[in-house]
Amino acid sequence: MPVFEVLDSPDDFSGGYYVDWFEQPAGLLVPVCGYTAGNCRYDLENLTLTVDVSGPAVELSVCSQNRVRGQFRRGDPVLLADCHPTQKPLRLTFAPPVRAVGAYVGAEGLAGQDYDAVLNVADAATGNGQGRNVRATLSNQVGTAPFLGLRSPAGTRIGEAWFDALSADAATVLQRVAIGPLYFLL
Repeated sequence: MPVFEVLDSPDDFSGGYYVDWFEQPAGLLVPVCGYTAGNCRYDLENLTLTVDVSGPAVELSVCSQNRVRGQFRRGDPVLLADCHPTQKPLRLTFAPPVRAVGAYVGAEGLAGQDYDAVLNVADAATGNGQGRNVRATLSNQVGTAPFLGLRSPAGTRIGEAWFDALSADAATVLQRVAIGPLYFLL
């Protein structure tokens, strides 16, 4: 099975695109609201990005003292999803499939708590996938959310991506996973 290339920064998406979560998804209410059923779709110039909201609750919000604290800059748009022990909370699909995807991944929990930021992707044609985890610590300091990105091997495309945050302490469940703007390459 071909190996996906690790991308560690938005700089690795030069010439690509990003989604600011405050852009209005098609057919839905204003941002900073909860989505409780169906899917929310972002119709972009060359891509339709769908956020699956049929599983754990998904919400658009902003980074604040009460939301994901300082892991992002105050006022940054974030896509939040409730952490769930048996489901990956943030599932995104791409039409057409993309070559690469990435985002900063934070979480809601207690400052000082260690967590694993998680990105999983699936090849659009085969469904075969790969995941990437990065250990991080919840902090109130700006810019502490780690960036996770993956690029598909030549001849393949990413059809789906899942983001999650898992507590490093198996006994503790994080409240929510949060991702900042989503970067992608067509």
